[in-house]
Amino acid sequence: MKHFLGAICLILISSLGMADLPPPFSIDRSQVVTLDSTLLERRYDLFIQLPESFDENATRRYPFIFINDGNAWFPLATGVVRQLVRSNNIGEVIIVGISYSDEVSWQISRTRDYTPTYAPNETNYHSKEAREHSGGADAYLKFITTEVFPFLGKHYRADLNRKIYAGHSFGGLFGGYVLKKAPSAFDYYILSDPSFWYDKGSIFKIEQNKEDDFQEQVSVLIVSANPDPSKEVSGPLKMKENALDFGEALRSNTKIDIEISNLIFDGETHQTLFPIALSRGLRDYLGTKK
Repeated sequence: MKHFLGAICLILISSLGMADLPPPFSIDRSQVVTLDSTLLERRYDLFIQLPESFDENATRRYPFIFINDGNAWFPLATGVVRQLVRSNNIGEVIIVGISYSDEVSWQISRTRDYTPTYAPNETNYHSKEAREHSGGADAYLKFITTEVFPFLGKHYRADLNRKIYAGHSFGGLFGGYVLKKAPSAFDYYILSDPSFWYDKGSIFKIEQNKEDDFQEQVSVLIVSANPDPSKEVSGPLKMKENALDFGEALRSNTKIDIEISNLIFDGETHQTLFPIALSRGLRDYLGTKK
């Protein structure tokens, strides 16, 4: 009888056409917008979620969170923000996730766009083919500041004076590069377990742009995982130690007004850290209960 019922179920399922399948899950108030970059001659998708009150006031501008690795982190970020807003921990915010470019694999796209130096022999991450495309962070940064930001300000009432960057791993490495080359590109940075080990710590050798006309204060939260607190060193890549050293290097630069915080979460791993970092960073910067 059990096999007979199973066969009947298979017949019923196979008789349903694709049009009869339930609709796919969607995220409220979200949309996908394709942006063709004239600078890079590439195409990226922007995943955008608007605040609940967006249509109530046509002149109100909102701070926005810019998230790299948007294909992976945008759905998670919308859930985190939803809980924080509805519990009155933060005010409303626009979420912007950016995809990998569509002409290459995701490994090539993120290796090319997020890494500051060309390192074809760096064996710790991604494929050899991806490493051959490394070192494109400078061009990617120009694309963000000259094409993405104006687009968001014009079409989505994004407050370009309250820009939040959130990046994990290679995304955190890219955030560190932005802090070195153009710190005022964002107003607040959340760097989650940044891969500062990349290319023998090349991020530490990049000269800091002093930005003589730099007026506004920039704040940075660097969050590290410490999977096994009983060990003196966090692991072979020394991610926690590198994050602390990077924060200290930024603090020592007295010519730029950057406020740095380093947090370490014992027992967390590289894979579990980002939602914790994002939640903590947003509460620190946008918190309604300061």
